[in-house]
Amino acid sequence: MLNFITYEEAQEVLYDSSYEEYKEYFDSQHSIGFATNDAEAIIDVTSIINKNSKATLSPYGTYDENVNTPITVDATIYKALYPMTDITASGITLDTINAGKYRYIAVSRDLMEEGFTFGSRVMISGTGSHDGIWVVEDLMHQRWKRRIDFLSDADAPLNRWSDVKILKLD
Repeated sequence: MLNFITYEEAQEVLYDSSYEEYKEYFDSQHSIGFATNDAEAIIDVTSIINKNSKATLSPYGTYDENVNTPITVDATIYKALYPMTDITASGITLDTINAGKYRYIAVSRDLMEEGFTFGSRVMISGTGSHDGIWVVEDLMHQRWKRRIDFLSDADAPLNRWSDVKILKLD
């Protein structure tokens, strides 16, 4: 379900309020979620990831409980630094200066065997700053198990998360 505001409403809110007021207004008007078969219902990202039953979205935006199950992994950051990582394992040449714009992840080889193949879209939860939809485009060294790496800019801080949920969307 999409919510639209007019250009005039956006201008009024933007110019007549502080950033915090605008953010509060925007968040109240535009919840992050996905439409279901029921035009009135919205399923948010967190409820999909945290559901104990199998859950995902079909290509038509409908909720399908029999498609996939979220798994728990560890997550880290990796950076596109020439010559080490200027091309992904799937063959994509990266803009190493702005690598974070791609929203690509690398997966450990055991996850690749579980169906997290190149081009797969995944929903990630449990990191805070890196939650959302990412695309699998790289492969990690064989020493890693149950792990993902977020492709980030060269100046991004290093980080590590445990108990991250990852759900394959397609």
